[in-house]
Amino acid sequence: MKYLFFTLLFVALSSLLLLGFLLAFLFYPPLYGQGTVEVKVERGEPLSSVVRKLKDHGVISNEKLFSLWARLWGLDKKIHWGLYRFERPLPPRRVLNQMMLGKGVFHRITIPEGLTAKEIAELLEKGALASKDRFFAEARSLEFLSLVGLEGKGIEGYLFPNTYYFTPFAAERDILVAMVEQFREIFNAQMKEQSKEIGLSLHEVVTLASLIEKETGIEAERPLVSAVFHNRL
Repeated sequence: MKYLFFTLLFVALSSLLLLGFLLAFLFYPPLYGQGTVEVKVERGEPLSSVVRKLKDHGVISNEKLFSLWARLWGLDKKIHWGLYRFERPLPPRRVLNQMMLGKGVFHRITIPEGLTAKEIAELLEKGALASKDRFFAEARSLEFLSLVGLEGKGIEGYLFPNTYYFTPFAAERDILVAMVEQFREIFNAQMKEQSKEIGLSLHEVVTLASLIEKETGIEAERPLVSAVFHNRL
């Protein structure tokens, strides 16, 4: 009986000690490492690889404890890919939270209205976000157009003008998909119904809008240009 008591006491004390050690690891930054470092997490990269990078860059001090905590709470599946900038020293808990929330490094780019796909490609290259040749080639590829449901229609008019935030290593396809998805989010069911009422398909509306934007860059003139085009239909 006494042996069982001491065994249970030992297990309880060991568990408390381990828990205390784990909490200290999570809430207190490493004793070494100063300055800013950047860590790149690839899409679909396993936790073990991510943790190794964090250790190699001096962001965390113990790979096993970090992995244990992440897996214990099911957080290993919630890490977002991207480029992360860490201000060392940083508690591991904050490191994990930053990656779970996807608070990485993003580049801001504003796509103005009226640009063609080629002009958007040039703007992205100027902002060091994409290769204009790869972007334009991808935008015209049959595989991509089929992927986004635009086969036989082309990309012009479907790249929604807006301010976007992309990771520094976002692929040209990722950028294109984001812009097309933004278009579809804005052009909602109500707008589709309105286009039917005037006897135009979605693609015809997009084509007409592109023609109007090419005809004039002055917003105040667009209703007049639109009326002229409608009268010709």
